[in-house]
Amino acid sequence: MTTVDSHAQPVHQHHLPRDPFEGAHRVVLEQVETFRAPAHFVLPSLDQVDPEINSGPLEHARIARDCYDTDGLALARAGVTVQRDCDEDVWIVTMAEVSSVGESIRREVSYTGSRDAVPAELRRLLEPQLHGKSITRVAQLSTQRVVTPLINRSGVRIADVIDERTVTTSVAGSSDQFRVIDVQVRDLDGVGHKLIGELDTLLTGAGCAREPRITAYARAFGAAASSG
Repeated sequence: MTTVDSHAQPVHQHHLPRDPFEGAHRVVLEQVETFRAPAHFVLPSLDQVDPEINSGPLEHARIARDCYDTDGLALARAGVTVQRDCDEDVWIVTMAEVSSVGESIRREVSYTGSRDAVPAELRRLLEPQLHGKSITRVAQLSTQRVVTPLINRSGVRIADVIDERTVTTSVAGSSDQFRVIDVQVRDLDGVGHKLIGELDTLLTGAGCAREPRITAYARAFGAAASSG
């Protein structure tokens, strides 16, 4: 079953065909900010970020994914990542977009499919960036993830603060590692709208630096320039 979460009208940076998400297993739209964190960074308490928000129990996970791109990393440069979950037959496309009021948002589109072939629906979605080029595995990611859920007074989970330590190994054998703190907000109109700003102040004041998530990935894969 396909689910679509949409709270804002985005201005697409990608020229997509009609019904671009046909065949997708899941489509999620979130407001997102990413912060590059030093290796020894200690995440400050989130309980005092907003009086209407409480933090929930921490969630821990280990994730292994293969990352796909063209030989010249055209997708990374366009603000797109393609990953395949190594533990499930799921392909995940992440596309950086901008909302109608200039906010940074991210659309995540998932497809079911085996590791033997890129799903046709995924290729169709990304044809404006691929221009007929083939994509292949460029690296494997191994990530330790700690998620702090943020819950409003009604008990609704409206955001996640995700601390990820990722080791990348390129197909050429080179290795790199980076750490990012992702703030993902689903409630784009109510408390969630101001939550981004409050968390921005907290994290940058504690020593993090704002950075598009794709930049970290592009750097890890050896791209000469980030997508911005």
